[in-house]
Amino acid sequence: MSEGAIRGPGVCAGLGTANTMHMAVEALGMALPGSTPVRANSPAMWDAVRAAGHRAVELVKEGRSPRSVLTPAAVRNAVTVMLAIGGSINSVKHLQAVAVEAGLDVDVWRLYEETGRPGPGAHRRPAERTAPDRAAGRRGRDPRRHGRAGSAARPGHRRHHREAPR
Repeated sequence: MSEGAIRGPGVCAGLGTANTMHMAVEALGMALPGSTPVRANSPAMWDAVRAAGHRAVELVKEGRSPRSVLTPAAVRNAVTVMLAIGGSINSVKHLQAVAVEAGLDVDVWRLYEETGRPGPGAHRRPAERTAPDRAAGRRGRDPRRHGRAGSAARPGHRRHHREAPR
């Protein structure tokens, strides 16, 4: 099973935090266009490494710094990409940390809200029955029977959320 699930070095093939942030870095302008995602140790990865090294030297000679690339527009672009790919919810905190370190006055969650759509991962309901569960005859966790975590477990408390667009 492991031979089929893990086909090589590097991060997993799924769209978890590592691959999500790899694409976010490109959307921020901090990786060369078209360089993400690539398989670890692949010829494409080594080509991207060489090209990035050459570009880094050029940027230093041009007097450019990361803060000249990391702008509010770059963060908005990264948020747009995260929504387009359905990236990891962790991208919210990581992009906010990038904005803070770059000295930007940007509220990343507000950028997600301004799109009129929920943030990454908000449309997923992992506790509900999925098509594979139904096909296998398994039942998902029933919150009416098991309760909910946190404040929603209090009797009479309602959790409000926006439905994801269909």
